[in-house]
Amino acid sequence: MSLPKGFASVQKELRRLGDEGWYEFYPALPFWPFYANAQGAMPRKLDQRWRRTTEGGGPRRTTFDSAGVRVWSLNDASKTYHMPQHFADDTRPEMLRYLHSRQLPPTEDQLTQLAFNRHSKWPRQRMPDVSHVMRDLAVLKHAAHLLGEPVSSLPLRRQHQRLLQSV
Repeated sequence: MSLPKGFASVQKELRRLGDEGWYEFYPALPFWPFYANAQGAMPRKLDQRWRRTTEGGGPRRTTFDSAGVRVWSLNDASKTYHMPQHFADDTRPEMLRYLHSRQLPPTEDQLTQLAFNRHSKWPRQRMPDVSHVMRDLAVLKHAAHLLGEPVSSLPLRRQHQRLLQSV
């Protein structure tokens, strides 16, 4: 629903990326079957251009194709060890190397870990707290002082500035 608002900016950006070799444009579908994600647009923070977004959450409900195969959203597929049947059926050595590099098929241990990790193959993100940031900045500033190099930092919120001053 948002793509029409930024269509001109998105089209210009896609053409630029095509000229740089990131995309190719075809008058018809170049292969079959294909997978498509819904596209949208959002305004950039600092200028008037719009940027393209990909809707990785659709379909929102459990959906099956005409053969009874589940249609996975990009977001759901990225969290699991899902392997399409045509991957499993492909026994070429280069495909087997590719699957191994992607940890496919999953081991029993990997499948067991899904239950302990919010049903995602990706570990929970650990964000630093203020004390970690303060320690890291102290080490950085000390190293910069010893080397005679300046340290530039982004503007900090007022409460972080007060914390820095009290250290």
